[in-house]
Amino acid sequence: MGQKYTPPEDVCLRGAEYASENALELYESAEDLARVEHYGPACSLLVLAGEEASKAMVLLARYQGLEIVPQMKKWRQNMMSRHEPRHEFSQLGALLERMVDSFIEGQEAFLEHRDEDEERAREARMKTIEGHAKRLLDDSTDEAQELQREVDWWENAEKLKQNGLYLDYNEEGWTRPKDITEDSYQKSLRIVKKSVDSTAEIVRRFREMDQQEREELTEIQKEYIRKVAD
Repeated sequence: MGQKYTPPEDVCLRGAEYASENALELYESAEDLARVEHYGPACSLLVLAGEEASKAMVLLARYQGLEIVPQMKKWRQNMMSRHEPRHEFSQLGALLERMVDSFIEGQEAFLEHRDEDEERAREARMKTIEGHAKRLLDDSTDEAQELQREVDWWENAEKLKQNGLYLDYNEEGWTRPKDITEDSYQKSLRIVKKSVDSTAEIVRRFREMDQQEREELTEIQKEYIRKVAD
């Protein structure tokens, strides 16, 4: 096996775009397989699509110079060559998506008030973002429960990917890709579709931002990370 390289920060935005494109292609291929009722391989491709969407978010964060969690260092050695750590970062990717979603909501609040008062507009943006973070941390909210469902799905994603492709034998007997049901596929589809679509939108918006907007986003993300970590 050839040497694995960690991409330098200045090429990571292009890498995020490539990973997002690949996630979409894998997702569409999964839909093609599901149309002919090959739900096992379709689920495997959905897991791969989710991994690539997560990779896009982590590459974007690296481009911004964000050190999100200590596991980021592990990613630098493992992300491009090993499978299991990707699922840790797929969970992280879900949080990153919500972080940027909160910025988009906050930016809408900022634009709504900017013509009246610049300072008031900035306060409205931060208040919106803080509210988003609090809802995510409150187990009783829909946002927190949705995130937990995604995390639970990722806990079993590697097993689902393997079962969708290979014959295996365990204490219950033989397992075959064709044993995976349409219901399992639909559940996986809902989770991965949101990840793939959100990632594509986030990468597109970031590409369109000017340097000041990118710097503001990065500072807000740092604040969001501190709030979630506390």
